[in-house]
Amino acid sequence: MRDTRDKRQDTRQIATRGHGPLPRILYLVSCLLYLSLSSCGFHPRGDVALPKAMSRIYIQGATPYSDLETDLRRALNNAGAQVIATPQDATAQLRILREDSGRRVLTVAVTGKAREYELFYTVDFDVSDAGGKPLLSHQSQTLTRDFTFDETQLLGKTNEEDLLHGEMRREMVQRILRRIERAPAE
Repeated sequence: MRDTRDKRQDTRQIATRGHGPLPRILYLVSCLLYLSLSSCGFHPRGDVALPKAMSRIYIQGATPYSDLETDLRRALNNAGAQVIATPQDATAQLRILREDSGRRVLTVAVTGKAREYELFYTVDFDVSDAGGKPLLSHQSQTLTRDFTFDETQLLGKTNEEDLLHGEMRREMVQRILRRIERAPAE
């Protein structure tokens, strides 16, 4: 008798495992969420769709093979643009007018030593077509990050600062591409 009862319980557990109202409700909720987000115009960040006037772009002013220039080149290529070596062959020019980064002291300990810093990264740029007509006038983008400094963890904090600078540079490249994407078309 007991064996029969155990077998029935096992059969019920197997039959109801992974089924029932909860997965159906989750599926329905996720479908409704997806439909509501897509109907309001929300789109997840993906590749940038550059205007046709910027299909062959020349990067001017960035230090050749600098981290910014390398990241810009890679991101533009991923967006479908061809980065050209000479301005004569380009349909557009991205001019990096200024690139500046550094850190400022935010808070000081009782001992007079810095405890917290603000890292900043600024890039000024503009975009023009092959004839020199501005497609995107002078733009200035600044990013900041705060981080605490502990002199007893000097190596770790130095690595953290380098990581934050790299993160800011990659975010700056995405900001530049988004600004180019929203530039008025011809």
